[in-house]
Amino acid sequence: MTGLSGRTLRDIEGDHPTRRYTPPTLARLDEAFGWEPGTAWTLWTHRSERVAGVSAPERDAIVEQMVLLSERLARVEEAPPWQTEVIDGMRLLRPEHRTLVMTIIHALGEGATWR
Repeated sequence: MTGLSGRTLRDIEGDHPTRRYTPPTLARLDEAFGWEPGTAWTLWTHRSERVAGVSAPERDAIVEQMVLLSERLARVEEAPPWQTEVIDGMRLLRPEHRTLVMTIIHALGEGATWR
C-alpha cells in the first residue's frame, strides 16, 4: 500500500536512528493509513533519541517548527485564489504603501466607516 520496500518498512518499524528518512518517504505511510499529513514524520522523529546527528531538544524544536510550517502551508492552500493575488500585489508596493493598505484593512475589519 505504501510503495515502500519491506526492508524500509522494517527499518522504520525497528527504529534505526542511523537511517535517514525524508518527510516525503514517511508521507507514504500517512497516505496508506489515512493519517493527517506529517503524522508519520512526527512519530518517527519522536521515536529516535537522535535523528541524523540532532539531539533530542534540537529535534523537538525542529519538529515544532515543521508542525507550524505544515499548519501555515495548509492555511495557505485552503485560502481562496484571490488571496494569493492580493499578497502578490502587496509585494509590489513600497513599504509605506503596504503600511497604508494594512491600516485600511485593519480599520475595515474593526467596522470603521469611511467618508
